[in-house]
Amino acid sequence: MIMKITEKQQMQLLDYLDGAMGDHERAAFEQRLRTTPELAAFCRELQAAEASARADGLQTPSRNFTAIVMANLHRNTARPTPSVYNSLLLVGGILVLVALSAILLSTGIFDQSATIEIQHPEIVKEYLKAPLPSIGVDGKVVVNIIIFLNLAIALIVLDRSVLKPFFQRRVGPGI
Repeated sequence: MIMKITEKQQMQLLDYLDGAMGDHERAAFEQRLRTTPELAAFCRELQAAEASARADGLQTPSRNFTAIVMANLHRNTARPTPSVYNSLLLVGGILVLVALSAILLSTGIFDQSATIEIQHPEIVKEYLKAPLPSIGVDGKVVVNIIIFLNLAIALIVLDRSVLKPFFQRRVGPGI
């Protein structure tokens, strides 16, 4: 049976460990520790955590820590910006993809219209009485849309990850 340690018991346990209990209260709590294994186990965990913290030693800040923090409160926090080099590689990759698509488009490889047939013999025979419609797709229009979307993405990436950080550095901090 698992007993849940109440908040009141936790507070009493902390008072016990801190030595903030009177003699009578301390004796009664020690009796409860002997009769309640869950409370005793929780007490041992807290004692181990306290011993571990004491073994590591408390870190004390330098004397002028507060003055340094207060003096730098007005500063803006640094925002991580993507590397300009990585951003240029990303934009370059997108532009290469757009160029290859444009070259393939200009050679006429996508000029043929394609028809997508949705006819599947078992489905048509078993469930449908009328034939399914076929969908005509113009390859040139699809490729033009893909090229346009790639260019739009390239311009957004260029603006957000290259131009914006570049001009913010030129203007100076605080913007």
